[in-house]
Amino acid sequence: MYKKLTSIVALVLCFTLTFGVPVFAEVNTPLKISKMGISVMPEYDTSEVLVLYALTFQNQSNQPYSGDIRFPVPKGTTSNIVTENANGSDTHVNLRAEDKGDSAEFVWKPLQPIQPNAVYSVHLEYYYNPLPGTGGKSFTYSFPANMPVDQPQVHVYQPLKATDFKMEPAGQPLGNDQQGFQVYGFSSPRLKPGDKIEFKVSYTKNDPSPSVQPPSAAAGTPGGTAQTAPASKGQLSSAAILVPLAALVIGVAFIAVKALGNSRPEEKQSASGSAHRNRESQKPVDCKLAQEKKRLRQLLINGNIGEETYYELLSDLESEHS
Repeated sequence: MYKKLTSIVALVLCFTLTFGVPVFAEVNTPLKISKMGISVMPEYDTSEVLVLYALTFQNQSNQPYSGDIRFPVPKGTTSNIVTENANGSDTHVNLRAEDKGDSAEFVWKPLQPIQPNAVYSVHLEYYYNPLPGTGGKSFTYSFPANMPVDQPQVHVYQPLKATDFKMEPAGQPLGNDQQGFQVYGFSSPRLKPGDKIEFKVSYTKNDPSPSVQPPSAAAGTPGGTAQTAPASKGQLSSAAILVPLAALVIGVAFIAVKALGNSRPEEKQSASGSAHRNRESQKPVDCKLAQEKKRLRQLLINGNIGEETYYELLSDLESEHS
């Protein structure tokens, strides 16, 4: 009997030592990313690579979460922005960029605790890796997951006037968006902490100008570098709409769009010291229209509205501001 009991205990210890670490790692990771839409746009309105994220975090624990959120990014990013998407408005949060050796992390705290099983949606963007000059160009995009990611979807935009565009691994051609960008899709299975999305982009471009001409240069920023105000980042491509989306009631989307004009806060400098793009150089009406179009695009990326609703709301916006 004693020998039998000893064998059972030994088996339990062996099982615990073998499988215990992943179990505890999952418990100690209260947040996951339940949805992640990524847009990679080289030379969009500058010589850099613009990267946009539509992120939905979910608190998997049974306690409210108010700690830091850490998101991996390349080193040397500029114009870092994180906005919370809640109640039909975007609220900028203070963030800092921490050096992690070969990479960096954006770090910020949610403005309100994330309740158990609740979701927390943000828009995150940055520029990195200038691609100066003309001729053959290449860069590598990499996202190392530091928490579980359920639905990563990537869209890569070929710069206008670029030729010989290639992705390694290859992306799926999805057609042209309304601005004429050829869009490529790249899907990934569910990511575990430590997994990585990575691909290389190369192309030839003999025109040194970016795809979209930015507005006039804004005043110098604390870093001493003059920044330019971006365009509205374009309307979401019809190809990007092919990502599976769940449509909400049209009325909800109308409320979200109408609320934007009254609730959009002023842009703040990020704690990292990276300057935001100065949108004040645009005309008031144009700036408001650009913000509303951007909001519509985020609703679509986040799966809050469908393609038909998106174009109806876009048509209404353009009619109101015409």
